[in-house]
Amino acid sequence: MRLALLATVCLLSACQSAFHHNHVGDNAAILHFSSDDLPAQPVICVAGEGFRDTRTAVGRDGYKILTDLNEAMKKSPEVSAQVAASETTVAGFRYRDSARTAEKSRCRTAMRFVTEPGQHYRLRLDDNQCTVSVSRQSGEEWLPHSATVADWQCQ
Repeated sequence: MRLALLATVCLLSACQSAFHHNHVGDNAAILHFSSDDLPAQPVICVAGEGFRDTRTAVGRDGYKILTDLNEAMKKSPEVSAQVAASETTVAGFRYRDSARTAEKSRCRTAMRFVTEPGQHYRLRLDDNQCTVSVSRQSGEEWLPHSATVADWQCQ
């Protein structure tokens, strides 16, 4: 019985480590992930560990039934995560179109950009083009922020 309990605890802790853990501290920057109504999984590069999923995925929105379904499936129209501000923040999305009528498409895309402590950045997956735009909050506005496409390798 103890062995089964120990195995369960180990499995649960392994599952916990697969997700991104929010950075806490004065040098934290906040990333906001959203999409053009596409269900996608936000990912953040953790040096030495690889890409880590956020605990919640980006989901569709607009109808009450979708809101309830998204909540049950750990999806939200916007997902936020805290990272350590860096000269080389890398974050993006994994997306798979599972349409039955069209050929299935897969997308993995990440952007490399500079983040500063206390600032908010928005990463938006654009409509089926597998492109991500990055913007930075300035007052009430979101302004384009300089970013480059990163290889799908996290170091």
